[in-house]
Amino acid sequence: MPKSKVARNTTGNEEGGQGRPRPLPFRAQLAQIICATIPLMALIGYFLYEAFDRQHHPCEADDQYNNGGDDQPDQTECYDELLRLVDMTAICLIVCLLWTILAVYLNFYVPRRHELLKRYMDEGSAVLGDVFYEKTSSCGGCRKKHHGHLTYRHPNFKVFPVYVRKTIEVAKHYSRKKTPIVVLPDKPYSGIPRSEVETDYAAAIKTRKRRLTIAAFCWTWVAFSGLAPIYLIIVLNGLYDTGDGKFTMISWIMYAAFIALILPLVSILVNNFTWNRYLFQTTMLGRIAEEGEQRNGSGNGWFDGDTGGKIYIPPRQYSADENDETTMNAQA
Repeated sequence: MPKSKVARNTTGNEEGGQGRPRPLPFRAQLAQIICATIPLMALIGYFLYEAFDRQHHPCEADDQYNNGGDDQPDQTECYDELLRLVDMTAICLIVCLLWTILAVYLNFYVPRRHELLKRYMDEGSAVLGDVFYEKTSSCGGCRKKHHGHLTYRHPNFKVFPVYVRKTIEVAKHYSRKKTPIVVLPDKPYSGIPRSEVETDYAAAIKTRKRRLTIAAFCWTWVAFSGLAPIYLIIVLNGLYDTGDGKFTMISWIMYAAFIALILPLVSILVNNFTWNRYLFQTTMLGRIAEEGEQRNGSGNGWFDGDTGGKIYIPPRQYSADENDETTMNAQA
């Protein structure tokens, strides 16, 4: 008899749910990033052209007055042109700040997150738990969030016979029952499904070169948007300096203060806030489930897999001497 063919699972997981969508090839992603930044590059190029044009065609009122005209120059017109050049300089510096924040994020925040994943793999202990998947949306449906509501036993269940509940963002978009949850030492609220840790860590190793390439692209933009204001300031000093050098000195001091102080300070503070928020949500945010608790709306609980995760039941009662590692090895 011919062998029967087994239906191939094309959903990306063993339970028929939807996993993380397959990303585009890196070259296509890089081409998208470059195309998306072309308008911004054209804008800064326009600013440089405007400054060049102002340098060779100064304010007409001032030019007529300096060439022996009888009428006093229209200061309002010249002042508006001065403000336009100042606004162009400010926009270039803001663009430089945003690219710096992104570059610091890729070079410092992402590696720290990968180190945390490695710590989960090296130091974490596994307990059994359930994951209920829930898809939510915000901003009028524009932003989709994939949440996993975890319920697992306290790692030191013999001393603390309680259950921990927490919510995290998950990459595997389906519910799981009796799945290993990895918990860091002395952090009972740090549970993450082991499959999530392994998937994210493998992706981190695989995409390291891509991340560094994109980070180099960001640093290139930092250099371009940070150097463009130099020419704008030179034009400002040449057209509007009163001759005593105060305008020139003040403009260069403000530029140096932004590059040397504001730029690194803001980028470090923003990324430190992002990292500490992620670390708190991952390792410290959670709660102890009440005895016999039953929830019907939020997905925070052990669920009945036979009903598609829609009916919740109270936490299971294990004996105090039950060993999770033995249970997982037996199931494997």
